[in-house]
Amino acid sequence: MLLEREEPLEALRGALARARAGEGHTLLVGGEAGIGKTSLLEHFTAERPGGVRVLWGACEALATPRPLGPLADIAEAIRGPLLEALRSSRPPHELFQGFLNALREHDGPTVVVIEDAHWADDASADFLKFVARRIVRYPVLLAVTYREEEVPPRHPFARAVADVPADHLTRIVLRGLSPAAVDELARRHGRSLPNLHALSAGNPFLVTELVRSDEPPPSATLRGAVLSRLAQLGERPRELAELVSVMPDRMERRLLDRAVADDDALQACVAQGLLVLDRDHVRYRHELSRRVVEESLGAARRRELNARVAAFLAGEPLDATALARLVHHADAAGDAASVLRHAPTAAAEAARRGAHRQAAAFLVASTRYADALAPRERAGLLDRLAQEAFAGSLHDEALAANERAFALWRELGDTFAQGRNRRTRFEFGEFANYGDRAAFAADLESAVGLLEPHGPSTDLAMAYVDWSFRLSMRGRHDEAQAFHDRAAAMAEALADPHALAHVLLLGERRCHSFLGVPSLERTARALELALRSGDEALAAQAWGLYGTFARSSGDLAALDRAVREGSRFFEARDLDGQRMVLRAQAAWGELLRGNWDAVPGIAAEVLARPQVPGLAEFFARSSVALVRARRGEPGALAQTERAVEAVRARLDSPATRINGGGISAEANWLAGRHDAALALARRAFEEACDMAATARRFGITPIWTRGVRVLAWWLWREIGAPIPPDMEGPIGLQLRGDWRAAARIWEELGMPYHRAMALVDGDEPARREAFAILERLGAAAAIERVREMLAGRGVRGIPRGPRAATRANPMGLTEREIEILRLLEQVLPNAQISRRLHRSVKTVGHHVSAILAKLGAASRQEAAHIARSKGLLDR
Repeated sequence: MLLEREEPLEALRGALARARAGEGHTLLVGGEAGIGKTSLLEHFTAERPGGVRVLWGACEALATPRPLGPLADIAEAIRGPLLEALRSSRPPHELFQGFLNALREHDGPTVVVIEDAHWADDASADFLKFVARRIVRYPVLLAVTYREEEVPPRHPFARAVADVPADHLTRIVLRGLSPAAVDELARRHGRSLPNLHALSAGNPFLVTELVRSDEPPPSATLRGAVLSRLAQLGERPRELAELVSVMPDRMERRLLDRAVADDDALQACVAQGLLVLDRDHVRYRHELSRRVVEESLGAARRRELNARVAAFLAGEPLDATALARLVHHADAAGDAASVLRHAPTAAAEAARRGAHRQAAAFLVASTRYADALAPRERAGLLDRLAQEAFAGSLHDEALAANERAFALWRELGDTFAQGRNRRTRFEFGEFANYGDRAAFAADLESAVGLLEPHGPSTDLAMAYVDWSFRLSMRGRHDEAQAFHDRAAAMAEALADPHALAHVLLLGERRCHSFLGVPSLERTARALELALRSGDEALAAQAWGLYGTFARSSGDLAALDRAVREGSRFFEARDLDGQRMVLRAQAAWGELLRGNWDAVPGIAAEVLARPQVPGLAEFFARSSVALVRARRGEPGALAQTERAVEAVRARLDSPATRINGGGISAEANWLAGRHDAALALARRAFEEACDMAATARRFGITPIWTRGVRVLAWWLWREIGAPIPPDMEGPIGLQLRGDWRAAARIWEELGMPYHRAMALVDGDEPARREAFAILERLGAAAAIERVREMLAGRGVRGIPRGPRAATRANPMGLTEREIEILRLLEQVLPNAQISRRLHRSVKTVGHHVSAILAKLGAASRQEAAHIARSKGLLDR
């Protein structure tokens, strides 16, 4: 009996119509307990037209939720390959894709209902995010219920839906019924109570419970209503109701039949309105009623009932779902032996599915009974807990468990285990960015000393390379190189793919940090080894570094590969942070290629993400800032300074300081602030020369073509600074007078702006070509600075500046962008604009993003209004 739910029903029907047309959608149905979320979806699915399949899954209120509980429910219903994959060792992203494939195999649309997402484990939240982000390509309506008050901002479900595109998702919040609707609901139950709306706050479930209760109205409460009906049951039905109350969500009929083989007792509970019976399960009519009955039990009675349920579950096949439930009931029963036996296995299953917080929770349950274990087993358990807690971003908990384990290993005198523990602690501190880095470095030094007497090992090889990197950061380069060489030799001899991948990656990172040229071949090998070892986190790191190294060395083909293949890797696993790092590198790649109109759109995509990594933020902001600075757009210098400040605040290191200094110097030069540009260039160049000297000592070729290239160019021109003897490549050629060879190399690399800056040193035809390139790029500020520079050198026949049409446009808009602005003024979507202009929708999207960035507009309509008010559309 639904009242006042016409609007959410219409939203559901509209979403189903879209799903029937092949455009899937997600509906989030929020509201307090008892507000009618499930009733709404039951009513909606009951009225569905023919050919629509409905699948139900639920998250459970277990102390530690079962990993992928909703997916397990659905797999049991449709069976086939999805159920087989769930029972196998497939990685989570393959399971999730298998679910979508199973939906597409159905001949017709599917409604998928996931209940109680406020109890979602990490893996289930990842599952919901994966499906909701891709659902638009499938004939599926995904309806998810949750309690608003139980989903704080950092809840797994809240984080998951925050990453879903807004146009793929609709939120519905159910509110309490009006007084008139409450009276109508009571009337349908044949009873009227005074102040019923005030007592129930319009909550439909509470209204129903109160009108069915014999409790006097002045003291009417849900607890009183439920317990009064429980008291009216006979002994056997009450025993059954109490047993079912200790099982969150539901109890399988087969388990109930083994526990209380009394159908009359079951029917009495159903008749009293406490329990609901379907073909396979028994459950309370609402979770609120179940909690009332469970909380009414004495502690001893609760332990007794949980022990009975645990005993029944122990006789079942123990998959991930059964293990989670068994641990829950064994823990509630205080059954130490059962928890110690099954919780570590449940933790392993949860970790395999990516639910690291749940894995840590299972291990925490084990530690409550760990006094029964031998010290060595207890220490191993704590080490495992530390690893899972850290993987679940529970950093403080990880460090605490790690320290407790170390104390036990020390008592046992196991120096190898102590060394492994200390190296792990260093990694925790390093990657969690804790402030006291020195303390964690001491842990690593201790790890090396503890592990070395035991001879070659994976742990020692990884400790050596970690220590090598740490020594480099502290300026102890001779020792660093020695430790790195020992680590590489040991990892190769051990033939451990994980250790070798770690060593290779850290070695290339160290080279890159000192302005060296990282080896893309070694990085690709590390990626292959990481994938072979099954460590997807290390593989993700390898893809990110491959893209970073390709960009910094100017290898645009390799950068394209990283963006293309690495992004596919990240998207399949919803690794948004790493994907944004690659997208930011892609923005820089478009800057180098001269596709400047594409840069703002890519950068906006990166910066719109929550919790964007520092490296991604820096390259996204700085690439847009440089486009605007080179074009002479208003506010470009301030935007550049914000980009540089962002990297200084989050990623302060010599390499990032040099890069930031180079970008700031160029922006100041383009703005005509020569003194400021020279001061910034000197400071950054001196630091770069110091680092290059260090790199040469270890046989590392300095990579002068990064932020240093512009620094050397200005300093050489403005103050006649000496040219570093090993500055090779196109910059070195240009500075030594061979502008033709430099321009040819820049052309082969596909970097027109740098080619133009080489051609300006040439003869008159070369200078004309340089100005033509800069004008095509819209680089008005660069043209002005080059004209000043050439005039200062007494060069005659300097080409004129930008065309009058460009000079008359103070916002730096291109003719194409003006054309698109006129179409935006007509409120045309991108698809229609693309047909008008015979350009792809993606290209139009890039133009629109560039327009918004140049005009500082928040919307298409605002951009058109600004352009009209400034007279940009009057031509």
